[in-house]
Amino acid sequence: MTPRIPDGSDRRDPDWARINQWLLWLGLAGAVGWLVWRHGAHVVELLPFLLILACPLMHLFGHGRHGHRSHGGRHDAGEESGHGHRP
Repeated sequence: MTPRIPDGSDRRDPDWARINQWLLWLGLAGAVGWLVWRHGAHVVELLPFLLILACPLMHLFGHGRHGHRSHGGRHDAGEESGHGHRP
């Protein structure tokens, strides 16, 4: 339930976290676009290294998505043994 404003309108405040997230993504897209536009030849030369760098980064940041909550050998209640993948 949203709080009432004294003048009787049902106006909501903007969600600044979501606005900041969109601004971050737009800024990142602009920076990548500028980099490709101004330094396209250099970016093409770096692509193999960027792909190699992506592998450990995906490994580090992607493991939280499929059940690797603890590495102590214990599983949470209701979780199957194995890798923790769920259908």
